[in-house]
Amino acid sequence: MPAHPDTPEPEPATDAEPIPVGSQFARRLASRSLREVPYAERPALFDGLSAAERAAALASLDGEDANAAFSNVMTPDERRAYLAPIRARQVAQGQAETAERNARKAAAEEQAATAVDTSWEPLDLSPYLDGSYVRPRPSVLARRGGGAALYPGKYNALHGFSETLKTYIALCAAEEQLAAGEDVVWVEWEDDAATNVGRLVMLGAEPKAIRERFHFYRPSGPPSPAVLATLLDLVRDTSPTLAVVDGVTEAMAAAGLDPNAGTDVATFVASLPLPLALGGPAVVSIDHARRGNDVGGDAIGSVHKRNIVTGVAYEVRSVVRAAPGVPGMSRLIVTKDRPGSVRALCPDSDRRAFADFHLAPAFDGESPDALSWRLEPTAPATVTDGEGMRPLREMERITSALAELGPLNSRALRGAVEGKSDRKDLGLVVLIEEGYVEVKEGPNRERVHHLAKRYTATDDPKNPARGGAR
Repeated sequence: MPAHPDTPEPEPATDAEPIPVGSQFARRLASRSLREVPYAERPALFDGLSAAERAAALASLDGEDANAAFSNVMTPDERRAYLAPIRARQVAQGQAETAERNARKAAAEEQAATAVDTSWEPLDLSPYLDGSYVRPRPSVLARRGGGAALYPGKYNALHGFSETLKTYIALCAAEEQLAAGEDVVWVEWEDDAATNVGRLVMLGAEPKAIRERFHFYRPSGPPSPAVLATLLDLVRDTSPTLAVVDGVTEAMAAAGLDPNAGTDVATFVASLPLPLALGGPAVVSIDHARRGNDVGGDAIGSVHKRNIVTGVAYEVRSVVRAAPGVPGMSRLIVTKDRPGSVRALCPDSDRRAFADFHLAPAFDGESPDALSWRLEPTAPATVTDGEGMRPLREMERITSALAELGPLNSRALRGAVEGKSDRKDLGLVVLIEEGYVEVKEGPNRERVHHLAKRYTATDDPKNPARGGAR
């Protein structure tokens, strides 16, 4: 295509002067960017340019305009020339990153090899004698009415059978800390990021907080010294208040360790949970329960899993199994409390049942999958009505609604019953636990509540008005 008649021919370039961007190309492009020019018209802008002027014009394009020229303006040779420095930069960057990783690994290994063991130096006992030492108190995963479940700076543990809401309990602790503006570290060995992030969103965590302050890891093997150093750098820099290790058995298997061997348990805990705890966060591991466990059972494998806990260990026992659209409740039973502050908050006589964890549909009007949660002192069946925890009126109203209206899903039942939402949820949990209401699968796999027997407060043996347990 001939040059535009109004466009003067460019002056020939010399070795002493840089080749200018072609005046013909500049006038044709005017103030537009190349990507604003229709696709089919772009090649015409370069017609009539000399090789040097064409090269200068292509070189003048920014990243997006260069990409626009790449598809239907550049020749194969020009494309190769355009890609060459990009690929060279990528190779150089990759080599630099590899060199940096190798250097950090070598430095960590050298530090580990030359580190002076200070653990055999005598300790200064003054803080324990002059009153300046503060006894550890739990501060993460708050319980209604006072107290919290997890000790900061300590290694805590949750264990239980499948579907006892163990991971949900840890996720609720994460949601609590994110809502408070804190950072959370999560090392996952069983599930994936999609599941955990989806549940956090359902629990009410803000996406921005998750993106910026929820540090999620899904490793396939044990941390090397260099990886551990990097992780501890993150802990130092962000000061997380919670660190979760989900899947102890899987983590030990990935490291070639035997969960039934006490020495292997000690090796695993020393490789990750304890170093994390030294950085300040409340560290909590999630593990499976040993088969055949009764009340107060241990995690699967060696009893050393409990012995090595420096904070509090809980057995998580399902009271009412949760399902989509159906509230559930699990109980946190203390199996070990090294600092002792948690047992002091247990309401039962043997100081073991710390709290009941409630998970229920939120029905917030915005998200059908939204969930609400709360941690309350244990034993709802043994305290009074009114401001207490056994919601006698709501229990009567729930069974009356089911008797009058027939089987209902959770949303419909909640709308048919008067009262505060949390007391209605608790009432439904107690009714299911005590056999007044049954949950069955309805159409489209929906969970539907059926009346098994009518509840009346006057006939309730646990009603304090009839001399029931308080």
